[in-house]
Parts: sequence; structure tokens; C-alpha cells
Amino acid sequence: MILSNVKLALGTVQWGMPYGITNTDGQPDLISVEKIMDRAFTSGIDLLDTASAYGISEELLGRYVTEERSFRIVTKTVGLGNERIGDKEIERLKKGIDQSFMRLRRNKIYGILVHDAMELLLPGGERVFSELEALKQSNCVAKIGISAYSPDVVLKVTQKYPIDLVQVPLNLLDQRVVTSGILQKLKNEGVEIHVRSAFLQGTLLADIKTLPAKFNSIHKQFSLIEDVTKRAGLSKMALALSFIKRIPEVDRILVGVLNERQLEECLAAVNSDQIDEIDFRQFESHDLSIIDPSRWKFA
Repeated sequence: MILSNVKLALGTVQWGMPYGITNTDGQPDLISVEKIMDRAFTSGIDLLDTASAYGISEELLGRYVTEERSFRIVTKTVGLGNERIGDKEIERLKKGIDQSFMRLRRNKIYGILVHDAMELLLPGGERVFSELEALKQSNCVAKIGISAYSPDVVLKVTQKYPIDLVQVPLNLLDQRVVTSGILQKLKNEGVEIHVRSAFLQGTLLADIKTLPAKFNSIHKQFSLIEDVTKRAGLSKMALALSFIKRIPEVDRILVGVLNERQLEECLAAVNSDQIDEIDFRQFESHDLSIIDPSRWKFA
């Protein structure tokens, strides 16, 4: 199966470390990763998203991305962990970038993102952006940008810096970047838009009874998802991807898979017929403790 005009990209955090509250399988083995990448390449997927914080993910890409199996790679900076950016933080940033290129076995990649966009808004944050600009000017990266959790942060950063690439969460429950108008603004400014958390770490594909009790607060949305998928004859994955692929500003949908079977399911879902009459706003939630995984706390 070859992709339609909607572009999937693979997130690779699951390959480098145990990730996701619905992931009971742990990390895939090296053979599984290679099979996923082979199938992704033949299907037309041409971009992989990683980060220095994703365990051994960068090393795996360095090993398996070759001239014959070529992908665009986007990685992210190390966290600087301070309330202001000084010389020590810049040295940590530069060292982290050097290590990423070394692990990826590349002297040029498609993009690099500030992993915590808020760092650009700290005192001295302009020094972080200057380092990324230097990488772009030296042709080490084609695009520089940010990974952010909220539209407010994206707006503040893009008002201050000329960003090429933004990665933001978007899914049936979390529609903030659409309803806020930030996607339209970014697209008007020529920014490339990658969306992550399409399945909210797999929770949108799960039975709510299997999830932690805190998810009971969105039982209504889960019931609606069940009802709509049954009536439309869609899988939950197809519904989740149908919502995103109908949004014209989105350039890439990042999905994470642990094996070939999951990748085939994603390919089938993204290529399934789009159901235009579904009112996707009915699934929206404004509960940040649910839609923002960085706020998840489980006893």
C-alpha cells in the first residue's frame, strides 16, 4: 500500500525507550525496527522524528538509515534545565547537538527542533536560536524550529523568532491548535507543520475500561468515538487519522509503531475513505490534565 497525498511520518521514541501508557510490549528488537523501516520506505514514508532524549533512538537511525534506505531526519535539542540561558547552557546545547549528529552518523539532517520551546522565551533564549540559525546557515540542517505543547507557546515563540518547522499535538480530544487559529497563522507564514499525539499515546485506540481511572472524566468522548466508529464502519485509528488528514495546514502526521503490523494498520487507516459528515468537534476536550500528557500523574 502506497500513501495517499496525506503524509505520514514515523516517530521513533518507542524504538529507543519504553514509552506510552498503553504500550505493554516495551521496545521493539533491532530486527523489528529494521523491518518497520523497510516497509515504511517502500510505502512512501520519508521522514523520521527522533530526539536526543529518546534513549537509543538516534543510534538506531544512524545504523539503519542508509543511502539505499534514505529518510529525512528531524531531531531535537537536549533540555537545558535552567531558568536562564548562559554560557553553561549553550555549551550543553552545542555538545548535545554534536552528539546527535555523531549518533545519527550524519553531517546534515532535515531539521532540528528546540525540544522545550519555552527555552526560547527564557532570558538568553535568543542565544539558543542563534546556535540553530548557525547550523542552518552552514547547511547542516534545512529547517529549524520548535516542539511545543500549547498554542500559546507557539504564538509567543513565532512572534519572536523566524521558525521554519513546528511540531504540535493534535488529536480528536486535543483540538487547540485548530480552534485557536494558530495552524492557519503558521501556514500563512510558510511554516511547516508536523503534528504528534494523533492517538494520545494509544489511549484513543483503547477501551476506556483498561485506562487509569482519571480517564473516566472523558467517558462521554470515548462513548461518542465508539458510537461513530460503529455507525461509520471505521476503526478508531481511521477515525483519529481522518480528523487530522482533513486539516489542510498539516504537513506531516507523526505516528509511533512497534512492529510491521501496527504500521500496516496505520497505512490502511490513513488511506481509508474520509467521512466528511462527521462532526469532529463533538470529541473535543478542554481538560488539560487529560489532553496534555506532560501533566499525566498516576498514583
